[in-house]
Amino acid sequence: MSTPQTPPTPAVLPDKMPEVWVEQVASVVKSEIASGVKSEKTKIWFPLLMGSSVIAAVVSYSSSCYNTNKTISATKDVVTTNITATKELAGVTARLDAQKALVLVRQRAYIDIKQTLDDLVLKLQSFITTVQIAQHFPVNATTRKQFDEELKDAGKAHKKVIDTIGQRSEVNGLAVVGDVGDLMGELSLALSAAQTNPEASLSHIESDKERIRQLSLRVQEQISKEIENIH
Repeated sequence: MSTPQTPPTPAVLPDKMPEVWVEQVASVVKSEIASGVKSEKTKIWFPLLMGSSVIAAVVSYSSSCYNTNKTISATKDVVTTNITATKELAGVTARLDAQKALVLVRQRAYIDIKQTLDDLVLKLQSFITTVQIAQHFPVNATTRKQFDEELKDAGKAHKKVIDTIGQRSEVNGLAVVGDVGDLMGELSLALSAAQTNPEASLSHIESDKERIRQLSLRVQEQISKEIENIH
């Protein structure tokens, strides 16, 4: 007489699958979905999963992994965009700072040139006034000495303008600066002539003085433009 066999106990999955199981099942599912081939093991336990609440854990886990990866990817994109934007902004700021620095240098150059022009105008006017007053009196040694001193001061102011233009290469080549240089050449001839005959060169020096004053006003306009470029 044969011994009766005990029927096998049906497989029952727990309501809540341990986390490590979820990870293993999710890994298998993910791999087979990617390959499109279902293994024999999967054919056996997959129906059980479909009838169990465990599938919810698998789905939840897979969804969580997907959302996490998606969030990480989006975060990386945002960070990359921000870094790129920051670099571009830094580049623009650096270029603006460099342009602003150049404008400030040119502005300082124009201010220096204008100051020397204004000083030259004053020195020439002093010489002109001295000669005009002397025309009403006999010229003597004292008068001649006064002429020489006034002319010497005008010559120093004239040289200062030329030196300043030469030292301020930032504005070389600009029209107003070129005009100043040309006029200084003409004034040099007039001052040389005034050393021997102040009265005869007076009209020439007066004309040059007025032209210098006009150039000073043009330089002032250029200073105002440079100030506007800073803002």
